[in-house]
Amino acid sequence: MTPEEKKAAIKTAKIIRTARKQRGWTQIDTAKKIGVSQSALSKLESGILIPSVHQWFEFCTAAGIPADSHVHGYLDRLEIIRFQDQLSNQNFKVNEIYRVDAASSARSLSPLIQSLYDSIGDVKAKKLIKDMGVDPDYFADLGNQINFRFFMDLFYWMKKKGIYKKTDLSQITQLASTQKAHGGLYSNQDFGASVDSLLKLSFSKSPFYEVNFDYQIEDVGAKKTTFSVTAREHLLKNKNLQFDESREFIDEYRSGYFKNLIQFLNAKQSIIKDVKCVSNEKARSVYELSHS
Repeated sequence: MTPEEKKAAIKTAKIIRTARKQRGWTQIDTAKKIGVSQSALSKLESGILIPSVHQWFEFCTAAGIPADSHVHGYLDRLEIIRFQDQLSNQNFKVNEIYRVDAASSARSLSPLIQSLYDSIGDVKAKKLIKDMGVDPDYFADLGNQINFRFFMDLFYWMKKKGIYKKTDLSQITQLASTQKAHGGLYSNQDFGASVDSLLKLSFSKSPFYEVNFDYQIEDVGAKKTTFSVTAREHLLKNKNLQFDESREFIDEYRSGYFKNLIQFLNAKQSIIKDVKCVSNEKARSVYELSHS
């Protein structure tokens, strides 16, 4: 394989593995559906082989996924996230502590997970996620849900190992401006609008990312826009999450995330100078977005 073919094979392999597991199929089941041996399917799922056009379309038809999924390397059902007391999907290995109060999606975790892969490489990143008790392929479907604690546990591990530093935050949150962080919600039609309208648009799409927080624009000025983010009750009641102890990072991460996202979508028509947390109450944080 050429280097480009190898990259394509790895993306395609991840899609096949993810879609197969999502539907609870064994390798034998899947091999029969596309007319190959189990050993051949194993090579397809390892990125050693690339499926033929016929095999790929057979698989996509059987699994009910878009045929262009291999281009992006992720699946996207574009479904609104619904709070789940307990995850019902048992086809992927997900640590029990992350199965309860599942209100975050793989889409919402994408910038942090991407930064992990970029920092330490695929092999080490996958091992870390496995060590946390989660199948790495679980995050290839942007609609899959998980407890917000996974986000915090992953961050703390990255911080402990020196992967995350405050100076790295802009690099991590800059990934908010990539298509991979948004999947099917990424649209060129969002570009160039005013800052406040882009915030409204982003907030209106938030249920496709997570249902842990409520977002509200508080005030719109010529050079400053104020918005608030309020934690929902399940986060505040979750003793294992230690939400209060996580607030500093959450506020830093969110400030960087919205600065990069709005700057990118605004297409530099106005300069986003800063986004900072100006008020931090028990359940509610208030941010100021300064622009020119």
